[in-house]
Amino acid sequence: ELGPVPLVEPCPGVSVRIVAGSAAGVTSPVETYSELAILHVTLAPNTGWTWPRPKGWTCLAYTRRGQAKIGDPGREVPVHTTARLGRDADEVKLEGGEEGADLLLLAGAPLAEPVEMGGNIVMNSYQELNEANRDLAYGLFGPDWNYSENDSLWRARVKEHWDNLGKFWSDKTMLRPP
Repeated sequence: ELGPVPLVEPCPGVSVRIVAGSAAGVTSPVETYSELAILHVTLAPNTGWTWPRPKGWTCLAYTRRGQAKIGDPGREVPVHTTARLGRDADEVKLEGGEEGADLLLLAGAPLAEPVEMGGNIVMNSYQELNEANRDLAYGLFGPDWNYSENDSLWRARVKEHWDNLGKFWSDKTMLRPP
């Protein structure tokens, strides 16, 4: 047990759950195999916060609720929208809109590895891409995500998916993917 995911309040009206990586002087207990950060940021209405990310890192921000401004000058990012940030900045400026904002910030050092992409799957080789597509077809990536579902509905749907998949494979042991 690594402990709970840290929650910090770096300034009034801002809370940051540090799923992985570091923010506001606190580091998540979650171990990763590369340099990255996964931050769940909640901003009160018209409140801002700046995360000092390492220069050169790839960074995405997904607005889960509300509306946010990202960058300097701030560009509006509406709810259920992903913003891809350039690599040359050494910080990410966030500001909540009139109703506040709830964002997921994903950032990491570039891996400098081969990349094969097909649809929404990215792997290192064509063979890995084929294996991932097979796993997707078998339902091994989990259920499709409906972004409008609340957390309790999503958890119930995930549990039902894996329960049903387990029952399916127990009846078809000869067809189980390798």
